[in-house]
Amino acid sequence: MDKIWWLKEWLRKGSINIFGMPFAGKDTVGRQVAQVLDGQFLSSGQILRDYEAANSVMDLTTTGRWTPTESFKRIVLPHLGDEQYEDKALILGGIGRWDGEEEFVEEALMKAEHPLRVVVLLNLSEQEIRNRWEVAQVGGDQIEVAGLGVAGGLDAAARELKREVRADDDDWRKVESRMNEFRDKTWPVIEYYRAMGMLVTVNGRQTREKVLLETINKLYDYATLHPHEY
Repeated sequence: MDKIWWLKEWLRKGSINIFGMPFAGKDTVGRQVAQVLDGQFLSSGQILRDYEAANSVMDLTTTGRWTPTESFKRIVLPHLGDEQYEDKALILGGIGRWDGEEEFVEEALMKAEHPLRVVVLLNLSEQEIRNRWEVAQVGGDQIEVAGLGVAGGLDAAARELKREVRADDDDWRKVESRMNEFRDKTWPVIEYYRAMGMLVTVNGRQTREKVLLETINKLYDYATLHPHEY
């Protein structure tokens, strides 16, 4: 049986939430999974940036700190029920990253008829995060020092990382601040989903192709063990 077909049948209009530290690649993996499963990728950052552009405000995504829960509930959560996603599965890039937000996310997804099916954690060491940050900043000969070895060559890896780098990623202190917030505020969310039996962990220190393959395989394994009725 084809795994992709089976996953689509299992997921239908449900949702998958992908978490990871900065530079773990959750947006990249999220977009890839969305493409493979014919879903819609959504991230809090993009939703907030679109909101900023539409409302002429610039204080939600440029400080290097995460959006307060009240702003998250007011701006991000209603977007999950947008009618343009009505017939699609949602692949989420770490939506609901603060401890306590997970229940609001589940409620909003259920109301929007995109029930949360599974959560993916991209596991990556802090040293690898530092390596990836340095590659994204300098490129050139120092790419080889990072030793990413991804398909398409190291220059391609640097270009891809530079494309993904956020405006507040030019300062390592801001990246460290986001890492600290992940430990303090997101790790309890991860443990919540683990306790719920909804967590799938993927080795993020691989080529993009291998990360995607492992993600699909582990989602398939999870789905076969967690069938549900419609």
